[in-house]
Formats: sequence, C-alpha cells, structure tokens
Amino acid sequence: MDTYRKIFYPLFDAWDYATSDARWNYRAEHYGKSTLKWRYYLQEKVELKIRDLQRKRDGPLEVRDFLEENKYRLTVFAFLERWMSVRQAQPILGNVDSNKGAIESIRRFNPATGVFKGALLNAAHFMFVHYHALHYANHSGFNYMFLAPLFELAFAPIDHIKTAYMNEIHNRGSLLDVIGRDMSTGYSTFWRGSMFRAFNTFFVAANVAAMANDSALQYLTYPAMLFAYPFLTFKTVAQSLQFSKLSNEFSQVEIENLAQNGFKARYRGFWIYAFQNTFLAITCSNLLSEDKVQDMYDELATEYPAQQKRYYWN
Repeated sequence: MDTYRKIFYPLFDAWDYATSDARWNYRAEHYGKSTLKWRYYLQEKVELKIRDLQRKRDGPLEVRDFLEENKYRLTVFAFLERWMSVRQAQPILGNVDSNKGAIESIRRFNPATGVFKGALLNAAHFMFVHYHALHYANHSGFNYMFLAPLFELAFAPIDHIKTAYMNEIHNRGSLLDVIGRDMSTGYSTFWRGSMFRAFNTFFVAANVAAMANDSALQYLTYPAMLFAYPFLTFKTVAQSLQFSKLSNEFSQVEIENLAQNGFKARYRGFWIYAFQNTFLAITCSNLLSEDKVQDMYDELATEYPAQQKRYYWN
C-alpha cells in the first residue's frame, strides 16, 4: 500500500494542481469543501434562472422553453388525452357509456401502457400547433388567437390520425392499419372535423391571450372556452367514423346520438378538457406575455441580491 502511495499520489497531486481552480482550493481550506460546493451550486442556480428569463424576455420562443412549461401535460398527464377521446366517441365505439367503461376499454388489450397509446402523436400535434402559434405570435396575444386555429387546420391530418389511433379500442390493427382504412375513403378524410377543432382552438387561444395580458376579458373568455367543448366532441366523432356501428355519415350519427342521449352527450369527458386547458392558459400565458416574464425577472432580482453578493468572490 505504501509503495502504491509513493508512486501514484504525486501524480494525482500534480494533476489536481494543474486542473483545479486556485480560488476553490484556497476557500476550501477556510470554509470547508462541502460548504463551498453548496454555495457554488446556489450561485449557479440563480445565474441560470436569470439567463433563462433574459432569453425568454428578449428572444423568440424556443422549443425547450415550450416543452419545459408543458412537460407534465405531455408526460405524466398524457393518458388524459386518450381517456377524453374515447369518452367523447363512446356512442359510436360501442362500449359502456361511463368513465369506468372508457378506462376498461382502453386497458382491455394492454393494461400497463394502453392509456398512453397515441401519446407521441398527441405531443407532436400539440407542439406543432401551439409552439408555432406562440413562436410566430411574437408575444402578441391577438396574433396567437388567430394563428393557433390556422395551425390547427394546417396540421389537421396529425390530429385526425392521433384521434383515430387512440379510439382504436378493439385491437383490429396497428397505426398503419388505422391510416390505411381512412386513406381508402380519400385524402380529404384527414381534414374531417378540422373546422370544429379550429373553432374550439380559437376560444382556447382567446382565453390564453386574455390571461397573458391580465385582461378583464378573461372572465368572459374562460366560460366561453368551457362552453366551446362540444366543438371538440364533434371533431372527435367525425374523426372516429371508421369505428361507427351507427352510420358512416356524421350528421346521421349526431342525430341518433342526440335522440338517444340528449345534449349532455356533447359534454362527455368535459372535466378533462377543463383541467387541461386551465393549465394551458397558465403555462402559455407565461410564454406569451413579456410582462409576465419581466415580473418573474424582477422578483428574482429582488429575492436573491444578498445571496448573489455572498456567492461572488473577487
């Protein structure tokens, strides 16, 4: 052991001397290495927050910022999208008309991961629509309110494929089989229901814009966004007609659905929609409004000045 130390320890000491920070070594002797590491960690944490807020305030929206704000919607709560979609289309899917029936249908063939079926398609559609709308809106709520529905129409095929794949609860084929069945009826099928989705997205975006600007209009746009939910139900039904046991015509399906279940059928899965879009308004308003980013920046600059002075050494 002593021979090992005599040979290798001088080499380790030389390497440490050549590569380590002299300020670190000096202060480690006086404050203790663990304390110094903690101070450096807090200093870097504050500096990172400041740099992030400066970038969000002064530059265009970046993908990483958008994903950071919506990470829980696209991961932990991704299962809610399929639950809501199946719930909306239950009259034509032929399963039990209840929340429990929807969950049982989703988990029937794949109990572990069935709830996340279509999650990647949902993330792609959500990002293509809302990221691009926020990016090109350039911190303008008015621009975002009109760009979001346009991007919904542009990326409608992704939404259609996602919905049809999520609502395939009878295990009759893969994603390519679902796409093939819709393609057999013509490419226009991929835009079926897209106008309903665009109308719904307009109200969702209007609520985000009102909250981003802290406008009194949010007391009108929020209820309007909730009442616009039937547009989303119409969209889902129109995109799921390949599974219909009633009819292949949207109008006929809706007439029969209304006769059998009443208007409340349009609000199946409503609580999921309300939950998702309430948090969307909060997260996207932070990305849309320069004022909100500036407020967070000012709060950080006020909260940490004493700590920053303590962490900097000359």
